[in-house]
Amino acid sequence: MLPEEKIYNYLNKRCAPQHPDFILVLGSSDLRVPKFAAEYFLENPVSNIVVSGGLGKITNEIWTQTEAHTFSKVMIDLGVPAEKIYLEENASNTGENILFSKKSLNNMAYHIVKAC
Repeated sequence: MLPEEKIYNYLNKRCAPQHPDFILVLGSSDLRVPKFAAEYFLENPVSNIVVSGGLGKITNEIWTQTEAHTFSKVMIDLGVPAEKIYLEENASNTGENILFSKKSLNNMAYHIVKAC
């Protein structure tokens, strides 16, 4: 077994996947992201989805709505109930996605659990 496989197997056992309380979807210009998020949600319903993203460098030039709004429309069209989706529409980079989404989750009374 390769060293990388040993490390992966160790971490995989230690951090076995658990049913998530929510899905955090980070905005981008890639419309496959909300499709994958919707597919995951429909196969593994969770309580809520937080979609984070304002207008970034790329999306500012191609969309008039925020990344979060655009992604939520795609997910709703694919069958995700609108009431399950919360939008964070101010982030313009990955750091802000996390920072602003954490504030949204705190407001929704979620406890952020650190990685195992």
